[in-house]
Amino acid sequence: MIKKMKDKDKKRFGSNQSGYASFVITFVTLIVVSLIVVAFASDARVEQKSSLASNLATEAYYAAQSGINDAYYVIQKEVAAGDQPTSTGPNCATSGSAYLVNNSNQIAGNGSTEYNCLIVNSTPNSLQYQDVVPGQSLVVPVSNASTGNSSDNINTITISWEYYQSTVNGDNLSFIDCPSNSGDKATLPALNSTGSNSFDPTPDSLGHACDAPPLQVDYVSAASITNTGPYGTFFLEPTSNGGSAQDSTISISSQQESVYPVYCNETTPANAPGGAGEYACTQTFIPSSNYEAADSTFYLHIQTFYQPANISITATNPAGNVIDFANAQISIDSTGSAGGQLKRLDERVCYGQFCNSISPIGALQSTQCINKYFSVYPGDSNDVPGTPAGC
Repeated sequence: MIKKMKDKDKKRFGSNQSGYASFVITFVTLIVVSLIVVAFASDARVEQKSSLASNLATEAYYAAQSGINDAYYVIQKEVAAGDQPTSTGPNCATSGSAYLVNNSNQIAGNGSTEYNCLIVNSTPNSLQYQDVVPGQSLVVPVSNASTGNSSDNINTITISWEYYQSTVNGDNLSFIDCPSNSGDKATLPALNSTGSNSFDPTPDSLGHACDAPPLQVDYVSAASITNTGPYGTFFLEPTSNGGSAQDSTISISSQQESVYPVYCNETTPANAPGGAGEYACTQTFIPSSNYEAADSTFYLHIQTFYQPANISITATNPAGNVIDFANAQISIDSTGSAGGQLKRLDERVCYGQFCNSISPIGALQSTQCINKYFSVYPGDSNDVPGTPAGC
């Protein structure tokens, strides 16, 4: 009898153990499934937030672009009416601003999408030109917005540039295959030739190239147009190891046609006014060594060789202060907002008589109207054109 009871207890104990194991397995399974569900839900929420943030960022971008478009529309009306475009000042302007179209900066009806900061500057302290291509020339007026005495004359002009598809922050720049030059007044590099003075803009298998083209710069002061003043021509050659010009200000004498090697690197030389230049290659020059012969307005004629370039220009007065430019470009700085996402855009609008200044290299340009005479030879030497009616 006692033996039978013990066998019965053993069976009952085994049955309890089996039920406990089933409970543990079920519990663990529930935990695992719950964790998987929570992970999927979390991923879905992250994906949803990321998608929402991306959509809002896109809305903010277009809101900022709308601010630029509205300001550009008003600027066009001002120019057409013969009015001088005005600046909004350094602070954001969104209400009561002359640059609001229909007096509103709202993009969406619910007011959540708008450009909440719009700054228009008709006298920026830098000039920006994008994608200047070989075979064309660019005329840039470098004119101090403040004039009246010799302290407003232009003392130095700084040009910085790089290949137009390079990144501004230097992540994808390469200058290993730029010409190697150690002295000033070098020769302009040949295209894809052998030797240390060759120029190769095509990346090799290692990504090496020369991500900045040589520049030709012709300059003339406003005084030279009607009188004797500073003028000349020089070349800026991007190099891998630079030269004595790389960290110094070069003084250009009139009619000089020298080639100056300019050091180009991912870390821009800090010889531009106020610090490093906008782009990887930077050089400062003095257009006149005589302040009395200087002027408050210069005209630059710039062309690139071998590949396009983005170009930035700044200038200083004799006191070393960065000047504001007049009658060249208008800066429009617009910040768009959508659901807490912000996007900021800065674009330039050409303003002044040189807005259509991009032309073939051999084109003839003048600040005033000119009369043109054409003769066809062979012909009668006595066939002299009559007196023109004038421009």
